[in-house]
This record gives sequence, structure tokens and C-alpha cells, in this order.
Amino acid sequence: MRFEIQNIGIVSQPAPLYSLFALETLTFCLGGVILLVQYARMTLQKTERIQAVLIAVGSMIPVTVGVLNDQVLPLIVGHRLAPPTVIFDIALMNLFIFIAMRNYSLFAISPALAAETIIETMPDPLLVTDLGGRIIFINEHAQKFFRVPEAEVAGLHIKDLFQQKDSFYQLYSEVVKKNMTVEGFHTTLVNPHGEVFPSLIYARLLKEKLMGEKLGIVFTIHEFRG
Repeated sequence: MRFEIQNIGIVSQPAPLYSLFALETLTFCLGGVILLVQYARMTLQKTERIQAVLIAVGSMIPVTVGVLNDQVLPLIVGHRLAPPTVIFDIALMNLFIFIAMRNYSLFAISPALAAETIIETMPDPLLVTDLGGRIIFINEHAQKFFRVPEAEVAGLHIKDLFQQKDSFYQLYSEVVKKNMTVEGFHTTLVNPHGEVFPSLIYARLLKEKLMGEKLGIVFTIHEFRG
């Protein structure tokens, strides 16, 4: 069977079947809008609520324009009154998403960015290890404190920075096994070149916020001056 294709659909079939395209568009787009509205109703943060509502409303405008111009009116009048608007609709939807992200999101001051900035600007040396004690991060002040670049200590076991290994095992046991926050732990640290640094250590577990799963250990160091 030969079908003739025109810009309003397959003309050799009953026109109402072409309305399925409009129904499909509305179903998927309205589904997304409903999810955004539900999220806006549930979230406690005003910024996220405004952002979700703006994206939902901004999505409905181009969807309405596209369905009417590209799918409904051609069925009624038998031809297009204007060129297809799908590209314009996508651009308009992206514009609303951009406005929502620009004006009502926390991307400019995200928790991750804030945490990174705080860590790098804090006046104390800070190290982060995994649960096994392998160093995965040190801030700039820690590099100055130990007088070595990050590359020289990253991947080392933190016990290698303790002059007395028993001192490390005591600290590790209190933090990891007893789930304690240790403050003012007096010990002597040593860098890879053998220089020693009498220190006070503050250590606590790094946990995943939702489930409370242990992820690693955070060490903050103060120079000890007795």
C-alpha cells in the first residue's frame, strides 16, 4: 500500500489518527511538568521551589505553542499556517531553564564549592584519608606545614606521618572503632624527609549524610608549642 506523506501527516489515513502525535506530546510533557510541580510542593527550600515552578511554567508555554501550531491547527484547516515551531519551542524551553538556573539555583555557591573554598582558605592544615588510612587529600596549609607538595604524601598511609606508630593506632582506634571525635591529641608528626613537627590533632569520621555510612577520616592539625 502506498502512502502519501504531507506536512500534516499521512493523508491516506483518517486525520484523527494524526492527533495521536499531539496526545503523545502532551502526555510526556505534562508528565514532566507534574513531576516538577510535585517536587515544588514537597521541597522545603524556597529557592528550589521557585526554580521548579519556573521551569514547569516555562515548559508549558512552548509545548502549547508547538501542539497548537504544529499538530492541531493543520488538522483543522488542512495546511500549516506557519512553519514548524519545534526548534523555536526547544530554544524557548531552554531559555526558561537557563533563567531558572541563573536566578534561582545555588550553582554559583554550591555546597561543594563552598566546602572546597573553606577547606583551602582555612588557616589550619587538613588531611582526608579513606577508612584504611590512605591519604586522598591535603589542603594548601598542610603542604606548607609538612614542607612538601601534595604529590609526595598523596597515596601514603597516614601512619607514615606519625613518628610513633603506636600513637597513630591509638588515635585510629578511637576515631574509627569507637566512633569518637578526638580533640587535642598530642603527638609528633614527621614528613617524608624526616623533619619532625610536634602537633595537636583533631580527628573525626567523614560520613555519608543520608545513610551515615563511614567514608573516611578528617584530620586537622595544630602546631604544638609547649
